Amino acid sequence: MLPSLANFQLAFATPRKLPKPRDLDGRVAVLDIAFVSEAGGQSFDKVTLPFITGLGSRLAAWVDHHDSAHHAQFAEDPRFLLRTKAQHGACPELVTPEVVARAGKVDTIVCHGDFDGLASAAKWMRGGVEPYPGCDADARAID
Repeated sequence: MLPSLANFQLAFATPRKLPKPRDLDGRVAVLDIAFVSEAGGQSFDKVTLPFITGLGSRLAAWVDHHDSAHHAQFAEDPRFLLRTKAQHGACPELVTPEVVARAGKVDTIVCHGDFDGLASAAKWMRGGVEPYPGCDADARAID
C-alpha cells in the first residue's frame, strides 16, 4: 500500500540555497541535493554542515548521487546514501523500497527542483516505486 501523498510536505532547494531547518516539519528526507562545493564563495562548512547539524536527529535520510570529498565523513551514518555520478547517473534509482523503509516515517521531503529531484521525491512518496515505468531511465537521460 502506498503512503498518502497528503502526508508529506515538500521543500525545494539547491545545494547553495537550503531551507532553514527550523522551517521544516518533523523528520526530513533530503533527495538529490549535493553537498555544496567550495566554489562561488560558499563552502560545505558554511552551508551543508550547518543544515545537517540543524536537522540533527530529525534527518531521516540524505540520498544523493553527486561527487563530493565530504561523503567519506558520513560513510558510517546509515541515514546517508551518498554515491557518485559514475556510480549512479541519477538520484531516483537510489530511492528504493528498502531505503524508504529504512528511513521510517518522513514528514518533509527536501529535493532539488529539477526533474531528477522531483522524480526522486515522487518515488519516495510512492514508497520507492517509480511514478511511471521508465522514470528512473528518464532521470538518467535528462540529468
